[in-house]
Amino acid sequence: MKSLLLSVFAVSLFALEGTVELKVTGMTCPTCTRAVKTALLKTDGVKEAAVYLKSEKAVVTLNKNVSFETLSEAIKTTGYKAELIK
Repeated sequence: MKSLLLSVFAVSLFALEGTVELKVTGMTCPTCTRAVKTALLKTDGVKEAAVYLKSEKAVVTLNKNVSFETLSEAIKTTGYKAELIK
């Protein structure tokens, strides 16, 4: 449990770069995916975002370093949760 908490803490502190995949839970329709995509694209440092309903996944291309916490908070504003896949 302690190592899991440290891993989660480390992910939120370190900046992500390049292309990242996020698992987005709670989406039920195309409007949900549009809301998540819009929120991600409004986030500073996000170049492109594609959100997939069936696989519950968002693929985000970054043009500068962005923390997982920043991406997660953007998704949270739409009512959904995010986890880092890779």
